[in-house]
Amino acid sequence: MAKVYNAKDVDIRISTNGRGANPTSFVSIKGIESMAIGVDNGLTSWHPFEAKGWARRMVTSKGLGISFSGKRVSGCEGNDYIASLAYKTGVDCETTITLHFPDESTLILDCVVDVGNVGGGSDVAELSFDCMSDGVPFYTDLNGDVVVG
Repeated sequence: MAKVYNAKDVDIRISTNGRGANPTSFVSIKGIESMAIGVDNGLTSWHPFEAKGWARRMVTSKGLGISFSGKRVSGCEGNDYIASLAYKTGVDCETTITLHFPDESTLILDCVVDVGNVGGGSDVAELSFDCMSDGVPFYTDLNGDVVVG
């Protein structure tokens, strides 16, 4: 039987020292309430005569994005780091994030962090951000086999 787990049991850590950092520089991000992992595809389309007006398509590239939302938790090193990126540009917004799933699979993603909300809202201060892949992610399944990467 397949195992089902709670999303809240995913261990999310981010490097506060940019890409390729020592694993000891990875810290937790407190205050996360939701997360959604999405894949976007680069498609190429063409219309050959033999298809009689119907398009042919091919997936030519992939991208991975993880959207997070939660609360602004001042004093949490990971939360403070994400909030600080709202005011930066260029390579200063590049880092690595890791997700360790309860089934012991792992996703390691070099990414660009796009902060969408840092402290706004009508109640408790919000923090929302997207981690968008920059290069090939590394995903190992529960057996430790590299599936992507």
